Amino acid sequence: MMIMIVLLIGILITGMGVAVLISPARLRWLLDWFLERKNFYWVAAIRIITGGVFILAAPETRMPTLILTLGVLFIAAGITILFLGKERIDRLAAWWLTQSNSILRLWALAAMAFGGLIIWCAV
Repeated sequence: MMIMIVLLIGILITGMGVAVLISPARLRWLLDWFLERKNFYWVAAIRIITGGVFILAAPETRMPTLILTLGVLFIAAGITILFLGKERIDRLAAWWLTQSNSILRLWALAAMAFGGLIIWCAV
């Protein structure tokens, strides 16, 4: 069951990368959504839960050490978001919003590769 969730997360990350590659404005919309106060905590919680799923699913994957490491990193990222606080995260997101479409598309390609790696590990 956990391996299917990891697969779905990989598909979601790849799909988000494709969406941003096609239209970088989608990333800007997503960052605006993230900056709303109530969503700030949801994003941290989703990262922590995703990390837990990766840790639990790691033994069933093709590359358990990689998935375990990603799980720990997801949890650390979720906790870091909470400790940095909304103001610092707002400044970081504002910086992303100033980036050119070309830069956002390059990051979209990286997200697609990352999601593809997760998918490959899960199948």
